Amino acid sequence: MVKMKYYVHRGGIKMFTLSLIIILSSCSNNSRIHFYSPDKSECITVITNDSTRYFIDGKYRKVPDTNYVKLSIKDANSISDNLYICWDDSLYHWDAINENAVVIYSKLDSTKFHFSTKLPEDNRGIPCVKKYREENCSVFSFYLNRLSPDRGAIVENHRKYFFIF
Repeated sequence: MVKMKYYVHRGGIKMFTLSLIIILSSCSNNSRIHFYSPDKSECITVITNDSTRYFIDGKYRKVPDTNYVKLSIKDANSISDNLYICWDDSLYHWDAINENAVVIYSKLDSTKFHFSTKLPEDNRGIPCVKKYREENCSVFSFYLNRLSPDRGAIVENHRKYFFIF
């Protein structure tokens, strides 16, 4: 019987381990994103844990006791999962929409902030995003992980990676 020797280069093991970590972590939908107004006077933290998302007024690492909205994004279409936001709206510090999400509950101060899961409609009943393409507004695609247009907000993305060992 012929014995075969297998030599595994240490660099190969490291590359395999790194590839496995990237594959496993990319399967999770866990992230923390800070959205700032262009002058950085306002901040919204969005924390996503699988099918639950939190919109929080201010910069946070964890969900606070107040000033947030808890959403279910379990049935939301990932391709059209967008944040529409306008800063310093005439009535509110910020006006934000996460379309097709379901509000589980809200502890947001509704006298200062406006949050919705439906886009405004024009006179024909068609959802309209025109307001969110204007100055001091932006649209962020969670699917593409980018702003469109590339203005109206400053984004800091802190993707969470979970290692299994």
